[in-house]
Amino acid sequence: MGFFQRNSSPMLPNQPREERKPRERKPATKQDKLWMALLLGCSVASTLLYFTIVTLADSHLFEDMITVQILGIGIMALYAALGAGFLIAYIIYNRAFTRENITPEMLPDTMSEHEKVAFIQNGVERKRKSKWMIVVLFSLFVPLAIDFLILTALPTLFGALLSR
Repeated sequence: MGFFQRNSSPMLPNQPREERKPRERKPATKQDKLWMALLLGCSVASTLLYFTIVTLADSHLFEDMITVQILGIGIMALYAALGAGFLIAYIIYNRAFTRENITPEMLPDTMSEHEKVAFIQNGVERKRKSKWMIVVLFSLFVPLAIDFLILTALPTLFGALLSR
């Protein structure tokens, strides 16, 4: 069957139910639950810090307009710069994910079996060691995403309802 023909792909929604195979999910381990709790806790703490500083800048406690601008815009720029820095570091540390899904048959024949296993294991080990960077990245980008929604997306989508 061709690409655009009916039932040409197992992922098409019009395919009968009996032909689809449900995706097998492995149960979450205790370590996975710990990482998720850490991710959620750090994200909440980072978001609270971000909006506390933004609210402090808007509360007119400061007489100088430059202080308000430094606090209000500076925190956003700081979070964005730190997030971009951690993202670049994560990509560089994991070698742009070039060692993902590599089998020993894909590696050159000039490498010994021991070197091939070490090469593949190095990629897996780097991914495991850099998991903490994902927590930091997510924690830095969540407040920016929420702020984006508050400042632009919600007024655009629900502007008529909010103006009443």
